[in-house]
Amino acid sequence: MFKAIIFDFDGIIVDSEPLHFKTHRLVLEKHGIFISEEDYKKYGVSHGSDSFYSEMAKKYNKKINFQETKKERRKLFVDSIDSELKLRDDFDVLIESLHGKYKIGIASATKTGIIKQILEKFNLTKYFDEIVGGDEIKKNKPFPDIYLEAARRLDIPVEECIAIEDSESGLTAAKAAGMKCIAVPNDFTVHQDFSKADKIIDSLKDFDPVNF
Repeated sequence: MFKAIIFDFDGIIVDSEPLHFKTHRLVLEKHGIFISEEDYKKYGVSHGSDSFYSEMAKKYNKKINFQETKKERRKLFVDSIDSELKLRDDFDVLIESLHGKYKIGIASATKTGIIKQILEKFNLTKYFDEIVGGDEIKKNKPFPDIYLEAARRLDIPVEECIAIEDSESGLTAAKAAGMKCIAVPNDFTVHQDFSKADKIIDSLKDFDPVNF
């Protein structure tokens, strides 16, 4: 019997990938790099900014100050949260239905402060027992550390946790941690390999932990 549900954040709780792509595109344009959506899907989603910028600098033969560019991009993203970010798949309805029945956590590469800011925007903070952001662990997805830490904080054995992921790297991390994992691909991750998922669903509206 499952006692905890641990959600990824970007692409699962919030429909943030379009905004991530937009802000990366706008910042990189200042450096003469004009990326396509395919660039972001292939090199950006789930790979981290350093890796993404390295690939784009190489592909477009440009030099980038990674730290300054990341800082600028992060500010642009945060400044756009209130006006452009939306929840995915009526997540507020889903989390209300799960509240009180399971322990609920978040395990995300996104910085904890940004996660909390967005949860406050949508009045969702009260539903989560634990939040583990990427800035709180040494090795991020696809390593299992973040899921192991989330289970530890929730005080639930990993075999009694369900992970909800939208990316191959997140799926790999959850499975390496010893958890069951449901994959919910989106437009930016649908091309990735989800063959190791315990179940693949098209939308969180199809998520039913009782009959999983």
